[in-house]
Amino acid sequence: MNHRVIMMDVANWVLRALAITFALFSTSVSAATVADYSFTGNSLTSSDSDSSSTAADIIVGAGLSGNTSFFTPNSNPPALGMGSDITPATEASAISLNDYISFTLTPANGVSLAYTLLSFALNVNNGGDDITANISVRWNVDAFATALVTKTRLVLSGNSTTSGSAVTLSSFPAQSIPVEFRFYFFDDQDNAFTTVGIDSITLTGTVVPEPSSFALLVLGWFCFARLTSIRRSTRN
Repeated sequence: MNHRVIMMDVANWVLRALAITFALFSTSVSAATVADYSFTGNSLTSSDSDSSSTAADIIVGAGLSGNTSFFTPNSNPPALGMGSDITPATEASAISLNDYISFTLTPANGVSLAYTLLSFALNVNNGGDDITANISVRWNVDAFATALVTKTRLVLSGNSTTSGSAVTLSSFPAQSIPVEFRFYFFDDQDNAFTTVGIDSITLTGTVVPEPSSFALLVLGWFCFARLTSIRRSTRN
């Protein structure tokens, strides 16, 4: 086999290695919906199909246990909520009383997830006086110390509303441990005929490439650079 044939074989091998490297890299960073709670059929189970993580069923904090139910605001899909006579007036009280619903997302073994966007909708069926309803979102990454976002909505007497909200999480480090998201409820009304709730909870994230993927990428680029160098020196 002459020198030119050897070089062609090496070039083809390197190109194949690069193609595989980029395919692995692209797959590892593709975005996915890792949790999706639409409450269709009054289900508390996530409908996502992501294989890199497991989204547990929605759970209810001790302060709301036995007081939540599904309702239909504005002919929208079901929402999970409770009467405003159950919810406290301040976020601090909601936290101390465990007035929240939550879900936990667990990455697969060896996987780290970089979360990108958490979205949800605040729902109110107001059967009483004007109400200012609130949902604050916290997570165990900082031991629930800080609200990621607080959604507030004024709903006039006799009205119903569904109002979407979202929080961008892309600035936070990737997580390899189970992450729990809690939604705390509080409002300025105390009326059993007004229902406050949540629906359309979705969470998206990307799998962070493992070190082996980066190593393979670097190796591919090194081989390509080395081949280019050899071919140039051979021509000279």
